[in-house]
Formats: sequence, C-alpha cells, structure tokens
Amino acid sequence: MRIGIDARPLVYPQTGIGRYTSELIERLLATKHQICLYTHAPAHQPWLDQAYRVRSGQLRFSALSTAFAQVVFPFWAHADNVEVFWSPRHHLPLALAWGSTPCVLTIHDLVWKKAPQSMRPMARLLEAALMPPSLRAAHHILVPSHSTANDLDAAYPGAIGKTTVTPLASNFTPEAKPTEARQGHILFVGTFEPRKNIALLVQAFTDCVAQHKLDIKLHLAGQPGWRFNIEQVVDASPASARIQIHSPECDGAVAELYRQCDFLVLPSWYEGFGLPLVEAMSFGKPVICSDISSMPEIIGPAGLLVKPGCRTALTDAIYRLASDDTLYAQLSSAACQRRKAFNWHDTAKQTLQVLDQIAK
Repeated sequence: MRIGIDARPLVYPQTGIGRYTSELIERLLATKHQICLYTHAPAHQPWLDQAYRVRSGQLRFSALSTAFAQVVFPFWAHADNVEVFWSPRHHLPLALAWGSTPCVLTIHDLVWKKAPQSMRPMARLLEAALMPPSLRAAHHILVPSHSTANDLDAAYPGAIGKTTVTPLASNFTPEAKPTEARQGHILFVGTFEPRKNIALLVQAFTDCVAQHKLDIKLHLAGQPGWRFNIEQVVDASPASARIQIHSPECDGAVAELYRQCDFLVLPSWYEGFGLPLVEAMSFGKPVICSDISSMPEIIGPAGLLVKPGCRTALTDAIYRLASDDTLYAQLSSAACQRRKAFNWHDTAKQTLQVLDQIAK
C-alpha cells in the first residue's frame, strides 16, 4: 500500500502533535508499505531516507504552511499515486479529500470549541474553517481518547460510526524501578498558556508551602504560549524562590525532570489526551490532574483528581501526595501498572489497520 502523509508536524518535533507524528511515521517506515511524506519545509529526522518519497517545500514562514498544504499536497499525492492519505493534524487537503483518494484524519482535541480563548485568533479561525469540512470529507477519524470521541460525536454527528480511539504513549523508555528517594520536587510539563491553569497551580503550591511548611519545590517546564506571562505569575508568588521555570530543548532534559520529580500536576481546563500524564507514569510517577475531559480516563487509579477551578482542592491534593508516604507508594505502584496500557507500537498498529481498511 502506498500511503501519503501530511508530515508537517515533523518540522516541529517538540510539540505534542510533532511527537505523535514522529513516533508513528518511524514505525510505519519499518513496514512493507511505501510511505510518501509531504512537508512545507525540510524536516531532519535521521530515518527520513527510509521513506519511499519525501517532498518538501522551502517555506520560511510557518503561517503559510496551511495554504501550501491545501494547494500543493493534492498534486504531490496524485503524482505519487497514493492509495490512502493520512493527516495527523486536524485538517485534510480538501481538494484531495473531496476527490477519489480515501483520507484518514486525526483529531487530537476540540480546543477551538472547548477553550477558544486559549488559542491565537488565526489558529482558531483556521480550525473553524478547515476542521468541519475535513471531518465531513474524511473516510475515517482517529482520536486519542474516548472523551475526545464523545466530544466529536456531540459536535459533529456525522463523525459517529467512523471514529477509532488510538491512545498516545510516552516516547521515554519506562524505568523498571522508579526512584525511591523523594526529593520534594513537583513538576508541571506543558505549554505556558491559560488553558493549562498554571496560575492556579502556583497559587495552590504557595498555599501549601505557607500552610503546611513543607520543604518542596515546583518546577514548571514548557515553552511560551499565547497571552500568558509565566514569569509574572511566578514573581507574584511569595514562594517564588521555590519555583523554577524550565524551557527544555531536548528529550533528555525533559526525561531528567520527570526522573527527579516526586509527582506531576496537570490542572488543565481541557485536554484531548494529556501526554504529560502518560510520560510521568512511564517513570512510575503519580499525578494530580483535573477531573474533566480525558484526564480521568488516562490516569485511571494512578493519581488524584481535582476540580480545575478549586484552589483549596488542589492545595489539599498537593499536600496529601507530598506528605503521605503510604498514598504515594500506592499511586506510584498504580502508575507503573497503568503505563502498560499505552505504547506507540499498539498505536501504530491500530493506525495502520485503519489505513489498510480505508484503502481497500
């Protein structure tokens, strides 16, 4: 089977969609199928030479990548005689999807509907303009969680019956035995943006230090998002000396933060999946997260759930997990078990099965 893929996320490998795309394409390249990769600018993964064909533009401005994909990708796909086309990032080249080529689409979340205020206006407009027609044109849709599948079915009844859940996974090698010595380090990983509810996390951490006198530190790891000044939020905290901001540039740096932390906190207002949850569990680390959207589904018994707007509940959860050794050991053991449910091999296998069914 000859598969065409919108490989633009490979140009941005550190994003969540970039990780997903990279992990799956690398595994698809190891199969007998002919993989054609299309990007708006050159990507630099070492395994790209295994592809049947790699076509890339030379765009210097990513803002033009959507227009480029809509216009150019259909020509490339027809020239390569692809039998099925897959887009891992919410939009299909509509001229191709409306034609005779079967198309599969991955929808990671519905942020533009659930939390539109957290998106840049242009990104929100692109989602509103291209996601609905892409969903209608797609022969099949992949989503990372049952929560996202339910959201999709509610918003777009036409998606019912053509959706498959293919969970994401950690790209870190699971540690056989988590670090037993606790160092009092609490971790957040994600883009610094309002949807992640980081301001509440800083407030709850500050309350925990002030009320319970715990010797703990908070590490915030991520890249700048839109309309959120992380430095300003941290500086406003009386516990700012205990809070450290990280902008890790490689997987090794992120892995070390997970390895050294006691637990992860992700108090988001909405997540289509919540990749840091699985990454933390791959190190045997418990999590505290919101009790909404996909997050309860992902962590199972490996963490504590809190209402995302409740400062007191988040403060209490941090205190409990930081001070109760029995609870911590129980949740850490659950994390080691829960992580077995998520692996890229199974996700790639399920994705390939869908592509094969749609191509026939």
